[in-house]
Amino acid sequence: MDECALHKPPDLDCEGRAHLRMTWVKVDDVGRTDVVSCFTKRREQLGIHTEILESRDDASIVICDYHHRADEAKSGSVAVPKVEVIKSEVFRRVCPISGQRLWLTDADFVGAIQDALYYAVFFDIAPHHVESFKQGLVEECAAIERFEPKTVRFHLFQSEIDPSRWLVLEAFSEPSGLEEHALMPHYRKVRAQLEDWQRSPRTHDSGYSLLLS
Repeated sequence: MDECALHKPPDLDCEGRAHLRMTWVKVDDVGRTDVVSCFTKRREQLGIHTEILESRDDASIVICDYHHRADEAKSGSVAVPKVEVIKSEVFRRVCPISGQRLWLTDADFVGAIQDALYYAVFFDIAPHHVESFKQGLVEECAAIERFEPKTVRFHLFQSEIDPSRWLVLEAFSEPSGLEEHALMPHYRKVRAQLEDWQRSPRTHDSGYSLLLS
């Protein structure tokens, strides 16, 4: 049996919407309103599953579009009036990475993560350590399922362009969830191993959700 099928509830298509296009845009208060308005209309017209995540570090917004096929994600460039596009990347979700609670259906997704704190962590992993890194994250996720009720999402993605570039996209029901996550032994175990696995230090974006569809 496909490993992916063992780690998802029966009503969720693990391969569906597995391709993520992330676009970073710089905005002011007016631009922020335009982005939300534009993507609300876009969601209604095209039926694209979209998140808009507002950075808590700078005046930027991350637009996350989820697609069923890689070609849709790669060709789905974002054009929003009155904002400056900083960069864009395309990833594919890697299975298995979530257990029953962390695999959310579209309906559950909106209710569980609206206004949640998100945390996007980017890794540059040495090619000969990719499998060890992936297995380490799978084991960490299993522990999160059991011991971290405030972690409502933990998804692993690999770049469509650079196989060494990885993304972990997390969401916490409240900010204290992130603090508690960092104290957990399963997190500290992976963190210690990263010194051997990665080619360069990890980076991250964090903030709050503005729109989920």
